[in-house]
Amino acid sequence: MVVHSGAGFGYSCAMEQETSLIGTTIGHYSIIDYLGKGSMGEVYLGIHPTIKRKVAVKVLSSSLSARADMVSRFTVEAESVNRINHPNIIEVYDFGELPGGRLYLIMEYLDGKDLETILQKGPLPLEEV
Repeated sequence: MVVHSGAGFGYSCAMEQETSLIGTTIGHYSIIDYLGKGSMGEVYLGIHPTIKRKVAVKVLSSSLSARADMVSRFTVEAESVNRINHPNIIEVYDFGELPGGRLYLIMEYLDGKDLETILQKGPLPLEEV
């Protein structure tokens, strides 16, 4: 899972230590694993307990959730992705706020390697690009 680097958006790339959300429920999804962290927050693996659908749950950090400009950017991200509606763009299923004030997106989960890992083996052939 690739998350935003934060470069050029006027906020620090340093992340505070957040409490793990594994074992909690966000929306209708049980959080079962940690996928990664970026400059904006953390990404977890969630699963719907009844239909077993896996999702990626992106949770904005506490410090950024307290900033109006970052809340706006996070909200625009969710709106924009849904407006595009393209097969090569990830789907956002839900958006909300945790009891502590952190915002989250529940997104389509794609199992695989991130681009950085793939490119460590060298350039991709044109037909794979």
